[in-house]
Amino acid sequence: MVVALFGAGCDRPFIAIEPPTIEVIGPDLSEVQPVAKITLHIRVSSLRPVTRIDVNGVEASPTAEPGIVELDLILSEGVNTLFVEAVDSNGDAGSTTLFAVHLPYGTANIASATLPKRLANHTATRLLDGSVFVAGGFSLGSEASASAYTFVEQGFDFMISQSATTLSEARAGHTATSLPDGRVLLVGGSTDLDPGSGGDFVTFGELYDPESDEFSTPAFSGEVVRRAFHSATALSDQGRTFVYLFGGRGIVSGSAVGTRSDITVLELRSTAVGDSLINLSPGGAIGAFPPVARHIQLPLPNEGDFVRTFVAGTYEPPDGAGITPVSFRFRYTPSTFFFPFEVLEGPLPSLQVLRSGHAGALVAPGLAIIAGGRSPDGAVLNDIEVFSDEAGQFFRFPASVVLRNARHAHTATLLPSGRILLLGGVNSTGTILDSAEYILPSPL
Repeated sequence: MVVALFGAGCDRPFIAIEPPTIEVIGPDLSEVQPVAKITLHIRVSSLRPVTRIDVNGVEASPTAEPGIVELDLILSEGVNTLFVEAVDSNGDAGSTTLFAVHLPYGTANIASATLPKRLANHTATRLLDGSVFVAGGFSLGSEASASAYTFVEQGFDFMISQSATTLSEARAGHTATSLPDGRVLLVGGSTDLDPGSGGDFVTFGELYDPESDEFSTPAFSGEVVRRAFHSATALSDQGRTFVYLFGGRGIVSGSAVGTRSDITVLELRSTAVGDSLINLSPGGAIGAFPPVARHIQLPLPNEGDFVRTFVAGTYEPPDGAGITPVSFRFRYTPSTFFFPFEVLEGPLPSLQVLRSGHAGALVAPGLAIIAGGRSPDGAVLNDIEVFSDEAGQFFRFPASVVLRNARHAHTATLLPSGRILLLGGVNSTGTILDSAEYILPSPL
């Protein structure tokens, strides 16, 4: 900023000197750092001589290149906050806060964990005992499946068993939500890969009980649910259990199918007589948020009494006007059952790579890995990125850490070992997969 002062003996403009400006020139902190030790190179620009440059209170050293300093850092696994400050000879300081994500992860195929059948748009839900419950999906083309399986991790291998019973109706693109009592609630889904009418949607929910290995259909009341490729979040409050469905493909007006932007609030009530599922939403759904389908919604650390999640995906408008990134955080307000949301802090920066049909899993509170998917131009992706709640941004793994198989419409589930299990999906040739692979903390 230049301010011109005349008079009082001042015959030339006075230039206000800004504090030093800071620029990181290496390494690329928008990427996940696979190793703990990095050398941070910083360029500082200042009209006055710079007397000191600190990173988290440790002074950086000058390099042979003027204006550039360096500092060796040892990163902790996860998100690292770097506070950089530069002070000039007048005592004016410029500062910035940076984030570096260190995850020493790799990928590996798992020959022993092949699905009993090819599956895409299925669900994989971690049960209370650490096993993974796999249900539904498309098995051949657009043929929906009613099968269910359980994966139990045994070292690097798995024991896989098929459920003695099947879903009441074949479905895919549904959600399967773990409940506080250990059961799993399946809601929504479609019998068609591209649902074109209300009759393509599965409108009733069902419960899976791992102890009995049986499915049951709770009585339903209220407006029926017509959604597929949506997300679901369960909350318990004051002894009541609620499941919130967001987005997906469904009826948007009249009988037209489109991408939904609203939320349906369901309550599961269980008594000695049986279970019932009630749609509490006036008119069947509430609110108007960014429309999105084939997205992810994952939990974030609580903020006081508020339960939080984040959403990441893309929206393709029906008029073909262009793909829109969708990325934001929800806040769930306790004891406000009909409208329990606020969008936090406006929209987040978008995914580094626009994608849909991707899968995600938490590796630590507020830190989620997002893998694969399909780009707006139809390419099936094998890259991996990370969302950090603390940083409020996405970080991409380097090109040396990618999925062994590009896939979309797959699942990602965090296992007790800390590995992430990826199951099924569709590859770049359109083939539905029966393969499995790991994203795991220590590269092989």
